[in-house]
Amino acid sequence: MKLVSIIISCYNAQDFISETINSLLHQVYRNFEIIIVDDGSTDETCSILQRLSQQDERIRIIPTQHIGASAAKNIGLAQCRGEYIAISDADDLSYCRRLQAQVEYLNLHPQIGLIGTNYDYINAKGEIYNSFDYSQIRQQGNFSDYLKQELYQCRNPFLHSSVMFRKSLLTQVSGYDESFRAALDYDFILRISEFTEIDIFPEFLAAWRKHDTQITFHRFLEQQENTFISVIRHLQKLIREGVNPNEIDQWLLYLKAANEHKAAFEKKREKGVVEKQHLYNEACLQFHVQKNYAKAGGLFKELLNKRGRTINDFKACAYFLACALKINS
Repeated sequence: MKLVSIIISCYNAQDFISETINSLLHQVYRNFEIIIVDDGSTDETCSILQRLSQQDERIRIIPTQHIGASAAKNIGLAQCRGEYIAISDADDLSYCRRLQAQVEYLNLHPQIGLIGTNYDYINAKGEIYNSFDYSQIRQQGNFSDYLKQELYQCRNPFLHSSVMFRKSLLTQVSGYDESFRAALDYDFILRISEFTEIDIFPEFLAAWRKHDTQITFHRFLEQQENTFISVIRHLQKLIREGVNPNEIDQWLLYLKAANEHKAAFEKKREKGVVEKQHLYNEACLQFHVQKNYAKAGGLFKELLNKRGRTINDFKACAYFLACALKINS
């Protein structure tokens, strides 16, 4: 049986961490280790973790000062001994067949490097109130390409706490981006998708807990902004490596989606619900857009002309390529 390393980073997670860990300890698949990085918690999280680790030797606790979720996860990744790595957030649940189903699937499908699962939505009390099911779409074929298109269009089809991937991919993807406090899972999965096929197992094997203390609730705008930055950075990388003119149609679709994502952020800003730091970042972004517009526009115009695109297409794309130039400058 292949060893699975389960990574959890947590900060002040006393309300749910015990339930999360117990859901992992009751897995049908038994050959695993749980690496928990306590990111400087100031509540009772530490004492809860100590008690649980004394009950099961597969639990390893790594304390850190408050360095952030991405850095904490990277510390956990560096300690993994398993061939497969599973992710769990500190407030979500894994159903008992999760590890077994994912390990068996990865064993049988060597072309798949990362797999998630269908999942339920639960509230703070653990009650199911909705679900996310990709089973029907999955049956239509080319599912990995579909998932990658979702990612390119600033949509994340994966529940982070349902993800398992091959440790060997870490030689190509250097962990989580430590500059991200939000959307770090989206960015990580997007970068992994460059090197492997991805999939979602058609069974409900995890639960995403929605409550008023999680990152998604308090950093929604930052999550939107980071998602936008991540996909533009990814597209810019592909541009540097060369673009197949036959794929321009798909590129325009991705860029249009990024435009819509940015517009949603700006709409929030107009309503006065954006923090001052976001306004400062936006001002810096606009400066670099103007500075790099001509350079970006020239490059993209050359690409577009290969397919006879109109000047309006060029103008729509130039803005985003200018953003990408700014990100990589």
